[in-house]
Amino acid sequence: MIPLIFTFLGIVSDPDFAASDSLQIEVLETGTTISASFKKQFKLELPVDTVWNICVNSEKCYELKYLGKDSVFSAEIHGKDVTWFDDGSSQVDSGELRVESDVAEVDGVAQGTVTEQVTELRKVVVQLRKKPKRKLGESVVSAKNIKRMPGLAEADVMRSIQALPGVVASSDFSTKIYVRGGASDQNLFLLDNGIVYSPTHFFGLFSTFLVEAVDDVKFYKSGFPAEYGNRLSSVAAINSRKGGNDTLSEWFSKNSIKISTFAAQAHTEGHKGNARWVIAARSTYIKQILDLLQAAGATDFSVDYKFTDIQGAFDYEFSEEENLHVALYTGSDVLNFSPLFVDWGNTVIPINYRWKVSDRWQSSIGISYSLFYQDFRIEDLLGMENGVSTLAIRQALAYSGIEDHTLTYGYDLEFSKVFFIQNVQMTGQKFEDKPQGFHHILYAQDNWRPGSWDVRYGLRLNYHELSGHFGVEPRFAVSWEFAENQKLEFYTGYYFQYLNNLMFSDMESLNEFYYPSRKTVINGTIKPSSSILSAVGYSISDIFGMFNFNTEAYYKTQNNLTVYSQESMDDSTASRVESLGDMIMFGEGYSFGYELSLQKPDGFVSGSINWNQGWSVFKDGPNKAYFPNWHQPYALKGDLCFNWFEENYFLRTSFQLKWASGMPYTPYLGTITKYPIDEEFPGYDVDSYRGNRNATMQTDYFRLDAKLIDWGKKDKWNFGFTILNLTNHKNLFYVFYHTDENPPREEKIYQFPFFPLLLNWEYYF
Repeated sequence: MIPLIFTFLGIVSDPDFAASDSLQIEVLETGTTISASFKKQFKLELPVDTVWNICVNSEKCYELKYLGKDSVFSAEIHGKDVTWFDDGSSQVDSGELRVESDVAEVDGVAQGTVTEQVTELRKVVVQLRKKPKRKLGESVVSAKNIKRMPGLAEADVMRSIQALPGVVASSDFSTKIYVRGGASDQNLFLLDNGIVYSPTHFFGLFSTFLVEAVDDVKFYKSGFPAEYGNRLSSVAAINSRKGGNDTLSEWFSKNSIKISTFAAQAHTEGHKGNARWVIAARSTYIKQILDLLQAAGATDFSVDYKFTDIQGAFDYEFSEEENLHVALYTGSDVLNFSPLFVDWGNTVIPINYRWKVSDRWQSSIGISYSLFYQDFRIEDLLGMENGVSTLAIRQALAYSGIEDHTLTYGYDLEFSKVFFIQNVQMTGQKFEDKPQGFHHILYAQDNWRPGSWDVRYGLRLNYHELSGHFGVEPRFAVSWEFAENQKLEFYTGYYFQYLNNLMFSDMESLNEFYYPSRKTVINGTIKPSSSILSAVGYSISDIFGMFNFNTEAYYKTQNNLTVYSQESMDDSTASRVESLGDMIMFGEGYSFGYELSLQKPDGFVSGSINWNQGWSVFKDGPNKAYFPNWHQPYALKGDLCFNWFEENYFLRTSFQLKWASGMPYTPYLGTITKYPIDEEFPGYDVDSYRGNRNATMQTDYFRLDAKLIDWGKKDKWNFGFTILNLTNHKNLFYVFYHTDENPPREEKIYQFPFFPLLLNWEYYF
């Protein structure tokens, strides 16, 4: 019987580290981090899987494999393959491993008790895993951290990104993100290199991705590499998890069911031969829960709404040098809120094949299909459809034959179809616009690591068929570790975006309405949006052996932003309209700010606190400059976790805090009577006078959430109890004006109240 917990007694003697180094040992599978010293024994408790990835100072990672049944084993971490057999013979590259009956240190090697009676063949392998350092500008959010955050009883990928500094969430009801002054459509979401458009449910209340199928999220908000493009603000690269147990060959080696207040989820995974897979599915029962609350008198709100998700991945390893990875996400939403009916959804299918051509060359090729659609209908009066589908082929070559350099070359080809249909049934008018075309991308990049420097420079070339635009995007990033655990970083780059969201008003749209750059009759060529982003930062890690601190300042320009407008059209101009692009005007803007972040990643008490302050300004057409509706001048975010115990059973309590400025809005100042409408039916035609656009700020936002109970048995079960808005703070969502009164009367709509009924239960089998 394989034990539930393994004890690893180890020593770090890798010559890349020095005797004076203070070492941080991290188990990637669990996030456990401990401090250690060079050539001094350390002790780790490892979960049931018998393959673990252990990183030292986040610089070098080792894959530890153990094939056996004993609960305690030991090895020296040197970076060499080590194999030990119970008959006393060993296959050791440099003789770093010994195992005896008592814990001791012989010749600088950790010894550990394995078992008194050795009767079966067993093997220990410690090998260096060729994993590069974290890339410049990259933040990594692990599935483990996503699960620990308080939320709507659902672990939510997008809300974990919202907790990062420099990222704005417009409201409690939205998982959209606004990064460093940019709009929500300026963020690129990739699932295993497949594009995901508008990844939200219920207009942003939930995000689409299922945590059981996610390994981690690599998030860039500064200087993303040349391989990424067609967005101005950020990249969120979501990586699927490999399923199955490393040492067990079973069709269904791990399964789970999850039940929460608003949704139910199930998942299964397996490992058979060279194949591994994981698949998860989720469905909501929001309508039924609201109906129960309504029957109990707890609310008078009800809605006919449902969403579903299916997400999974399949991996096949032909050899250590060749791997095939196929993933899938599909989800749909249906809202029937008479007289409004809305149907929308996403499908993404990425296929990636990677192989090591030689010791110096590595190659990858991928093909992906993405579809986003949405259909809005107001009974038999008005219908509007919008969507985008993309078929993309990506090829990349990496060359590491030059010392301290890694060269990457790539070519991407995307074919996209966009459709926009408006059907006004009451007048019989129908408008259709269905542009489509190819987008060619060629890029080259060099990662150069001379000594304490890390330099990345590259160039991305675009040819966009619909607009006839040829774009050149230079990228540059540099990091200098000028002292122990201290770095200075600088990023700058030029970015183009060929697919934009049309802004219909100064209010946040429920979903993005995508439209491409293209040639038009009235506006000529709709050029792509563009941005120059520069940032400088400083970071220091291992303060007092437990804290990490970083700060960053940025400045970003934005040009050729697309805004829908028919206001300036006369009759002769309107008669020439052939496409939606003829009804667009253009805007520009800029943003700047700074961020501070302090983290304590592990221990009995762990958490972080982030402060960001920033300003963003937009101007479109002949209008005056204004703050966009996602402008948030300051925000303080914090999370705190108490790890009461973390052995076979665990118990945690987590808190999440956000205090921020309110969002801007446009006030109504008054009305004026123009003329009587009819003597028999009293009433007047009135004009409403609005103030300057978004010139008034909502009251400050404050919310404290608590996941009071996060209790479970590792790999067996988990129970969570979450309270939203613990202090019942009234956070303003929207100000509605009754313009039939003078002066117009305000009516305020608020966000989440105190909500104590969020429960979730997970069971693994």
